[in-house]
Amino acid sequence: IFRKVDNLKDTVLSEVMEDISAGIKTGMNSVFILEENETHEIEDELLKPILRGNEIKKYDIGIPDEYVIYTSDIQIDNFPRAKSYLSQYKGKLANRKDGAFKGKKWFELNIPLSTEVLGSNKIICPDISEKNNFAYDTEATYILNTAYLLRPTGKSDYSLNYLTGLLNSNVLEF
Repeated sequence: IFRKVDNLKDTVLSEVMEDISAGIKTGMNSVFILEENETHEIEDELLKPILRGNEIKKYDIGIPDEYVIYTSDIQIDNFPRAKSYLSQYKGKLANRKDGAFKGKKWFELNIPLSTEVLGSNKIICPDISEKNNFAYDTEATYILNTAYLLRPTGKSDYSLNYLTGLLNSNVLEF
């Protein structure tokens, strides 16, 4: 074990990960995040199960009970129910002050992340945690910006299972 750990000393996480980034920032969670019983108004293809950082535990991504209205790269007129719902908040949505919102349409998420990134196998973790809480996600889980994701490079010699175990280990818990 000591030899294996010693062999890792020259490996930097950013060298084996293609992406290390925060999750989706909606710019207005009260509008874009819906509980399961509130989703009936919105077209199913726009609803994505989403987790908050505090729902991610060591080796466990939990079961999402909220949904994000994922409005990145869509023509809102093709989704009349979503447009009707979001139009109720158009003034507030159009006037979001966050710098990431500049140049976007009023119904778009501030920082959406791509469906390719969110739909891939990845390691996820909360942004704030008293201890290491990394989970291996094979379910294409969408996460809010209270969590981070790590995606491997194509040339990594380490599996995501191995890296998740290492990141959660007592060796790295300090």
